[in-house]
Amino acid sequence: MICLHPLSVRAGDAFRFIAPQFWAAGGSNTTYQEWDHFTGTSSNVPDVGWVSVPAAGGDTRLSALPPAALAGSGNFYAFMGDYVFRADVYNNTGTTGSLFGTHVIVQTAATLSDVGGTVLPGSMQIVDLSGAPLTGGEASSALRYDVVYSGLVPGGPAGEILQREEIWEFFLPSYVGDFRVQATLQKHSSLRQVRIDTHQVLRAHPLVRIPLLHPESNFGDFSNDGNAPSSLGELGAGFHQISLHFGDDGENNDDSDVLSFEVPPGYEIISIKLLEYAVDGDSGSGSFFAIADAPTIGTTIPTATNHLSNQLLSSPGELLESLAAGAFYGASRIVPYQPLPAGTYTLFFSETSAGVDLKLGVTVSRLPLEFQLLAWGDGSATTGLPSAAGLKPSATMPTAGDWLIFTDDDQALPAANNPAGALSHNLVDITGAGGAGFNMAPSLTGSLSLRIEPISRAGLAVTVEELAYAGQANAVQAMNQFLVSRGDAATTNAAFQVDGERNSGRWEAHATNNWAIQFALDFYFATNADGVPDADDVDATFSDVPHSGFLIPVSQLTSTNLATLNLDDPLGFYTGDFEAYLLEQIKPRLPTNATYLLITQMGKSHPSYTEAGLPITTNSLVGNTTIAYTTQTVADAPEMLSVSVENAQPAVRFSGNVGLDYIVQRSEDLVAWETVLDPALSHPVPGEVEWLAPVDSAEQQFYRMLPVSP
Repeated sequence: MICLHPLSVRAGDAFRFIAPQFWAAGGSNTTYQEWDHFTGTSSNVPDVGWVSVPAAGGDTRLSALPPAALAGSGNFYAFMGDYVFRADVYNNTGTTGSLFGTHVIVQTAATLSDVGGTVLPGSMQIVDLSGAPLTGGEASSALRYDVVYSGLVPGGPAGEILQREEIWEFFLPSYVGDFRVQATLQKHSSLRQVRIDTHQVLRAHPLVRIPLLHPESNFGDFSNDGNAPSSLGELGAGFHQISLHFGDDGENNDDSDVLSFEVPPGYEIISIKLLEYAVDGDSGSGSFFAIADAPTIGTTIPTATNHLSNQLLSSPGELLESLAAGAFYGASRIVPYQPLPAGTYTLFFSETSAGVDLKLGVTVSRLPLEFQLLAWGDGSATTGLPSAAGLKPSATMPTAGDWLIFTDDDQALPAANNPAGALSHNLVDITGAGGAGFNMAPSLTGSLSLRIEPISRAGLAVTVEELAYAGQANAVQAMNQFLVSRGDAATTNAAFQVDGERNSGRWEAHATNNWAIQFALDFYFATNADGVPDADDVDATFSDVPHSGFLIPVSQLTSTNLATLNLDDPLGFYTGDFEAYLLEQIKPRLPTNATYLLITQMGKSHPSYTEAGLPITTNSLVGNTTIAYTTQTVADAPEMLSVSVENAQPAVRFSGNVGLDYIVQRSEDLVAWETVLDPALSHPVPGEVEWLAPVDSAEQQFYRMLPVSP
């Protein structure tokens, strides 16, 4: 293990650099390197921290190419033109296997040039040490790009300068070798700090969350009174980072901190993580932490009675899960492990023998959207909209099929073969012949829930929280389908080859991206072929199988809107006009209060496991078409936060999140409203959106913002 400096030696010039949230720097098969003070234009050793586990095969170095020069501040700068910086990163020498890739997080802090730029758009990329391209390392392949911080910081002749902190994430599939991170900075932009983190994994991690900061310094000092906690107010959707200091460090004897916050209706806490824990002194087995679902909390240890749960803190990790596993004193009321609902929560931290600096991450999310698989049975049928009961997606299976019903090649069978009139199906190619053909098409009814969270401008994070389908192959054959989540019984049997991790993906919630959605799933079949179709009977499993398609607001399903899109069935088996199919066959069958339509397909995939004696084996292939809807909404109506004017240019800020589209309108008289075409929106801080109005705006101007998505 190489470690030139301990982690987090000093803050340096960066204000908002983010530590990885899905691995720990210094953990197995990771590297971490960070530079703040450069000593020359070539071969700079990481001075803030450098860790590789196991040891790297070379010395990581960072350089800047001409016309870059070293400034007296220890930063890079160029007067005469744009300049390139590059960091040669030596990956650790672990033996993770050929299927593993490398997840890379790159963060930079740089001052703005005289024309407002830092790293030039599209210039950040990852190549090998010879400069040859790497799959996944192209600028266009970045998993995300976001501005973490933009604002005034100490420095410069006037005492303050404008600094921008940016983050990129990449995944290099099937590559665990050494590589080079390189980008071009605009002239007169000073590169002040760089951080690079890597982890060798089978698949890309979810994107890190940009934190909303709640430092104790904002309050002077958190209360130590359980009956009068310091209030953080309402915590909306996002990743909230709470920083605090408590305990006895020999100088300040402040044994405890007590703070509270509210989670609004429609939201829940999905994670409470201990991010950092630094001790000055001897804390024994750890520092005491408790949580109560009330505006006050008992602070008498061990006799307090209103704790949801409590435990000793000693190392970073997920607390919500460990709090559910058991309390240090008394019994946990967070059983089973689950999100915490809307309400008021109070936290209590105590340490009597050491000083503690701690960072806590609380993730608040909107409740998952509940989707119902669309069905059009006999009870719903009309002359204009006939029933789907009995229909299967092809009249010529197993040789062909378009994987849709209400199309010209439907197979009309007795109603008992599709009794609910389901439009969703699994398509089973028993012999594994491939192509579009299938031997069996169980119709699917049931539901799935999607948690949708704004994390990056690259798209909204999607997590499949629940999935339970009833599958009807024919009048007597059932093939039910269920999600595998982390900790489920199916994950404890190695033969099943599923871990229940992630079940996640991304939704690009923009018309310009055709409302595209993709996610990977772990799931299993429970069939009655062995006489036991119960939900806990695992007959066949599927691991990390991708599903792709689109999730579109129903309000966008008009001929005018669809003419601007390129929507097609994801696998391309339907040769007709798919947008006409949506308007003529799907939209009329949606409930009048439906808000979103979800259509995804899963290409043919082999099971990871099958029970002996079933009709399907691990040589079989299974695909899927899912057509579902929800009546819930994704986005709250934006709230106007401020309007300011600088150099005759109005700046309008409103509440909102990255990854969502907004309509900006303005008016001089509150009667005639002009819609601004293609407004350039920025996200100065998490949870806020800013629009700079034209300089020639009228003297009196009113503004309003509307979400594109309901």
